[in-house]
Amino acid sequence: MNYPKQIKARKKIEALTGIKSSLDRIRSVIALVYLLYIANGRKASVRYSISEGNKIKIAPDLLNGIEGVLGHNKLDGIISGNPLITNQYEPLYVGVTLLMKLGYLKMEGRQNTSERTGGVRYPKQLYFANNILVLDLILQGFPETIRKQSLYEWLHNSKASNNEFEERVCKFITTCTFLTQFKLRDNSNSELFFQTEGIYKVLTESDEEVLYSDNHEFVGPTRIYNNVLKEGLEPWIGINRSVLYLKGNVNPDAESISQMLSTTLDIYNVKDDATTDNANNETDLSTKFPKEYPLQQIFYGAPGTGKSHTIKENENVKEANDKNLVFRTTFHPDSDYSTFVGAYKPTIKPVADKYKAVAGKDEEITYSFVPQAFLQAYIAAWNNPEENVYLIIEEINRGNCAQIFGDLFQLLDRDCDGFSEYPIMADNDLKKYLNGKDEEGKDVLSNKDGIKDGKLKLPKNLYIWATMNTSDQSLFPIDSAFKRRWDWVYVPIDTAKETWYIKVGENYYSWSKFLDEVNDKLLTDETAEDKHLGFYFCKATEKKEGTESDPNVITAETFVGKVLFYLWNDVFKVYGIHSSIGSSKDWPYRKFYQTDGKVDMEKVAKLMEQLKIVPEGGNEKQAEEAEDQ
Repeated sequence: MNYPKQIKARKKIEALTGIKSSLDRIRSVIALVYLLYIANGRKASVRYSISEGNKIKIAPDLLNGIEGVLGHNKLDGIISGNPLITNQYEPLYVGVTLLMKLGYLKMEGRQNTSERTGGVRYPKQLYFANNILVLDLILQGFPETIRKQSLYEWLHNSKASNNEFEERVCKFITTCTFLTQFKLRDNSNSELFFQTEGIYKVLTESDEEVLYSDNHEFVGPTRIYNNVLKEGLEPWIGINRSVLYLKGNVNPDAESISQMLSTTLDIYNVKDDATTDNANNETDLSTKFPKEYPLQQIFYGAPGTGKSHTIKENENVKEANDKNLVFRTTFHPDSDYSTFVGAYKPTIKPVADKYKAVAGKDEEITYSFVPQAFLQAYIAAWNNPEENVYLIIEEINRGNCAQIFGDLFQLLDRDCDGFSEYPIMADNDLKKYLNGKDEEGKDVLSNKDGIKDGKLKLPKNLYIWATMNTSDQSLFPIDSAFKRRWDWVYVPIDTAKETWYIKVGENYYSWSKFLDEVNDKLLTDETAEDKHLGFYFCKATEKKEGTESDPNVITAETFVGKVLFYLWNDVFKVYGIHSSIGSSKDWPYRKFYQTDGKVDMEKVAKLMEQLKIVPEGGNEKQAEEAEDQ
């Protein structure tokens, strides 16, 4: 026989006040959540959807169960269009979990932002909260025929024909929103954080109405509560063009509701003597890491699209870099676990003063554990729980990821809080190093949660971002299991990022126009897109006369030696030269050079003519002549 367990130290649920996604058709969402609870036998959780290509659909057994509960067949069509099935994870999480608190919506094995782009939807789970019990008790008070008909109507997002059902459930929704935090930006662009208490206080304690408008746009729970108001789900408050007012003839009156709301907030703010900020001696690792960015993502695209530049210019990465909390590495065919994580290596260290006379030297070679990029980032993240730490992996597909990550692969599965869901045991060398001291006598890992029980676990403030040239993906194919643990961000080709030129003799040709011609005409639809050229495929190294900008000229030597060499040897060798410039026999690569090894400017200029690219200062007549020729 045991005593009750002590109060558990819980981490605060992320408020997501910055998310822009919206959720409407609130009645249909509430109805489906409740019906899933009933159809699943009133169990604590339900995995309610399964994959169907890039989309999801309701699990067949649950569909049958809901049809049985309502006494209606063929509900697949209406349920497949329900926001709980079609919408992205984030607005559903804000609406179901944060606003109405019906349950904890999760997307296991995926980052919360996985569905932001691409239109792909992943299976989701609901872990029900006490509000679903309250709703069940309310609805069980209705006769079965009214309950079924009203739920059927709500599932279609229509008001219930039974007024009592409609009023009771709407009042229930109001109580669900009591604890929710909202955010608005006022006319001075200042952020205003409030709860519904703040709305009721103004409406009941003064004759003034409430302005419910954001200086930019509604975000997070504020955005969805706006839809609650517009859809008439708030029995005491109405909205008319961003102005909130009190509805009449509602019992109990709004003033009583306002007082009860304040009392509720007072109660929930009470702290018992037994409650501490770190109950059970658990460490609170609340951080300010940005939820809007995935913890693990790979930026991919054609060569030269600016993938590394995109990461480098990210504001959070810049801030972390200023604090020396960005760690970079580049994968290559010889990369392995030891070069990524760390290993014992021979190192030169000073001989201690008292041994110098005996040793007869000032330095000696010893074996020490040398941490590499992953371990450096891992230690920095645990030792700085209030900061964001970034591990940047360039060219991730140029190394054998399975070999390089080894058992660290398991750590890439993150839970809803951002920590590794499945910790792994550290080997003896690694464990000894993390529990040891550095050269200054300080703990290598000051936060021992990073090696708790001898296990490794990624903290929620450690971001692992990588780049991948799609044209290199055949070097070391990345398996599907590895891919699933990352968010993928496509970096498209933008040929007009800056004004650059190709200098051929005394003429300047537009680099952007050349890219357009090559990507749109030479590399036809049959050509793999990963062979296209990005703007930064090569660098400008000179300045054009009369300009004071950064280098904006690509020399003919660089153009031929890098750009044309790539096209002739990596692209045209496989796909052939497009007929718009002739055959391979007419345009062999060697002809771009003279016998003395210098670039043949006339031949390069001729290529530009064939592509209908006129030099700066040229005219359309030149282009027409080139076309006729």
